Amino acid sequence: MRDMYAFDVSPVESKGEWDLMKVTATADKEDINQPLSQSTCPLVKK
Repeated sequence: MRDMYAFDVSPVESKGEWDLMKVTATADKEDINQPLSQSTCPLVKK
């Protein structure tokens, strides 16, 4: 798994051709994922 990122997209604040997004938050992979054994999804077979 990987960390997840939230971006702010603003072409108005852009200073260059590839400067369109700014990272506003990062969610650590350990905080956003849980083991399948703890899942409440009915599609996961235990």
